[in-house]
Amino acid sequence: MDEIRSRRVRKILALEARAAKLQARHDKALARVAPAKERAEALRQAALAMELLLTGSQLGELRRARSERA
Repeated sequence: MDEIRSRRVRKILALEARAAKLQARHDKALARVAPAKERAEALRQAALAMELLLTGSQLGELRRARSERA
């Protein structure tokens, strides 16, 4: 390949290479986080399913506990 002499062309190529590395790092991080995110969503769904089974007084107790925690 011919030697690239233009400083701007070298700069563009360097920026593109850096962007590609950062994108790869980002994609790898997302792959590590995905299972935890799915597990968190499953736990939220389980909590919601249990909440739908609560009696009126239990629901009031849950709401009070949530407001104290916030």
